[in-house]
Amino acid sequence: MLSKPQEALVKAARNLREVDVRPAREVNAEDLLRRRQVWISEEAWAELGRRLQPKAKKENAS
Repeated sequence: MLSKPQEALVKAARNLREVDVRPAREVNAEDLLRRRQVWISEEAWAELGRRLQPKAKKENAS
């Protein structure tokens, strides 16, 4: 998983069976659970963490 597409890596990965290279913004839980191994760049890990942060709830003023 990458934070940004890297053309050379994507092209190289096409030659490998069972290898899927995706940007972090396109990955979902099913993608992760179906894989035996997942490799994530540091930048993609940070982006994934931001996506998974719970949204702050707005407090109702009564």
